[in-house]
Amino acid sequence: MILFLKPLVSCTLFSWQKKIPNSELVVFEESYHYLFIDEPQKFIAEISAFVQRTFGA
Repeated sequence: MILFLKPLVSCTLFSWQKKIPNSELVVFEESYHYLFIDEPQKFIAEISAFVQRTFGA
């Protein structure tokens, strides 16, 4: 899972995602530095959903 802040999203990130098997790119539009502090609900939801889809746990 690739997590990034909106200002840092670029073509490079999309190319990274294509090269990493089973990866997903998630953009946090309201975050400025710490994703888990700035948008804790979204952070937990995205991580939990990714783990569930990937590992079924």
